[in-house]
Amino acid sequence: MPSHCTSNQPKPIAIIAASIGWGSGFHSAERGPSLLIEAGLADRLQANVIDIQAEPSMADGPLDQCATEQAIMKHASRVSDAVFQAIQEGMFPVVIGGDHTSALGFHSGLARAHGQTGIIWVDTHPDLNTPETSPSGNIHGMVLAGLLGRGSVAMVKTTESCQTRDEHVAMIGIRAADEGEQRWLDEGKIHCMTMDTVRERGLETCMN
Repeated sequence: MPSHCTSNQPKPIAIIAASIGWGSGFHSAERGPSLLIEAGLADRLQANVIDIQAEPSMADGPLDQCATEQAIMKHASRVSDAVFQAIQEGMFPVVIGGDHTSALGFHSGLARAHGQTGIIWVDTHPDLNTPETSPSGNIHGMVLAGLLGRGSVAMVKTTESCQTRDEHVAMIGIRAADEGEQRWLDEGKIHCMTMDTVRERGLETCMN
């Protein structure tokens, strides 16, 4: 039988700086990745850096709801391309946001390279809102919903490469779910460990 050799050499890291804040509405979120790079993160990790700036930047002035969504989905597609390309070149992609919409590009790009994947969602919020259920209208609270195939036409189109199903999602640390998100969780397919569960069982047990 043929033998297969595997290398113990770690893969080179590709830091994908997803500099966007439109999903959260905070310009400081857009600046976060650049500040981390300037502080020496890439040097410490001996990583390549792929810088993906928001177009337009929040510094250029406000956008209406439709234009905001377009900017986010365009940015997510560019992040997806960067993740896919990094994997194709044998690198380990690390996406640094920005706001939560960075996950749209990360998981979509990962699925393009590897097919169906699971998601471990470590967050205080489920991010399972859609435009119909969101109290705030902030798109960064709709990210996981989009990755699971629910949301606006633009969201679902952007995330169509992601093949993750509800039963492939584990949530850890949830402490605040909106009414619409809770209805989704009550369907019982997503494994949700709340912050109370983490306190009772310990983080290591929950992660295992």
